[in-house]
Amino acid sequence: NNQKNIKTTAVAYWYFRLNGFMTMENLIVHPESMTGGPQKTDADLFGVRFPYHDELKMDDDERFTKSEPLPYFSIVEVARRQCKLNGPWTKREEGNIPYVLKCLGAFKNGLVEDIAKALYEEGGYEGEYFQIRLFAVGEKVNNDLKSNYPKLVQVTLGEILGFIHKRFRRYRDRKANNQQWNGDGQFLWKWAQQESEPEKFYERILAALI
Repeated sequence: NNQKNIKTTAVAYWYFRLNGFMTMENLIVHPESMTGGPQKTDADLFGVRFPYHDELKMDDDERFTKSEPLPYFSIVEVARRQCKLNGPWTKREEGNIPYVLKCLGAFKNGLVEDIAKALYEEGGYEGEYFQIRLFAVGEKVNNDLKSNYPKLVQVTLGEILGFIHKRFRRYRDRKANNQQWNGDGQFLWKWAQQESEPEKFYERILAALI
């Protein structure tokens, strides 16, 4: 793999994929007008992880394995620097979160408004049969987000790359047959094998981010 750069969203994608999430990238929020118009926004990444995920006894991130044993839905915003939520996910009047929830089709219509309200106000919702959270991925934690959205999950690139490095080296034999992976996955794999120290791997990938 001669790839020289990788997108931050691709690094986030591989983190969620390796943790058992079935993922959808660039979920578009279209305008409601029948005459069309520009898209309203898009979610960088959407995913769902089911509670009994187990891939060859490989250890997933504790933030998922230690959570309630429920289907875990995630709506992920990715930033290169500090974790953030863009306006479309914080401005209730724009109606983007109910749109996404209805588009995904996993929630009864009667629950959509309750879930949306919890996501706008706290960044997360826990029900009897599932949980759903907003995620903010970036290089640094945003303290304002932490205080304003107590249930939102912030994941730093250091945590993500540390997890990927550990997974690719600890379970090297199980993951070595990866020719079918896309270029981003092979790029991360290559550098995880070449850099034995997690700090060096982090620095190498951080320098390659676009």
